[in-house]
Amino acid sequence: MIMNRGSYGACGALTWARAESRYRCGLIVSPERHLPALLARLAPLLSKLARRFISAGSGCDCDWEVID
Repeated sequence: MIMNRGSYGACGALTWARAESRYRCGLIVSPERHLPALLARLAPLLSKLARRFISAGSGCDCDWEVID
């Protein structure tokens, strides 16, 4: 089960999208992979809720700079 770890580390659903060179929320891009079997049928709805809860598409609020 996915749990936001807050100050204890990254969310277990946080996944690296190599083609995009960025992290993506697994509950949005592939919710069925991160949900228990009993909730798999609700994946489309939970994906929409996750998108809303994290305010997807409104820009990143991180102030870190990536240095290659």
